[in-house]
Amino acid sequence: MPKLSSAVLALNAIAIGSIGIAYLIDPNLLLAQYNIVSDNAGLDNMFRSAIGGLFLTMAIGFAWGVFKPQYQRHSLTLLALYSGGLALGRGVSMAMVGLHHPLLGFLFAYEVTATLLALWLLKKNAN
Repeated sequence: MPKLSSAVLALNAIAIGSIGIAYLIDPNLLLAQYNIVSDNAGLDNMFRSAIGGLFLTMAIGFAWGVFKPQYQRHSLTLLALYSGGLALGRGVSMAMVGLHHPLLGFLFAYEVTATLLALWLLKKNAN
């Protein structure tokens, strides 16, 4: 399972890190996908920190488990908490206001899958 764990962590590090970098460079690059435009420096700051900086930092935490196998369980735990938190927030939002954009349904499925896969790998690696 260590190779599968490394692959899952690497995939998520690349995906989440790429999103983080995009938001750090220009929040509107990805916001436009949802028909949202930030024309406010304060809002740009919030997106760069809450999404850009946080996503990039989490990606580094996932990658840590790829390059340092002794920390793989910690990285999988981080992935489960991170993606589980995103899925929780997205699920609540979808229940309250519906599915604003089809891409959000894909992201929800990705987050749920990442959470369940990380939890499964943690359980398998514990035995």
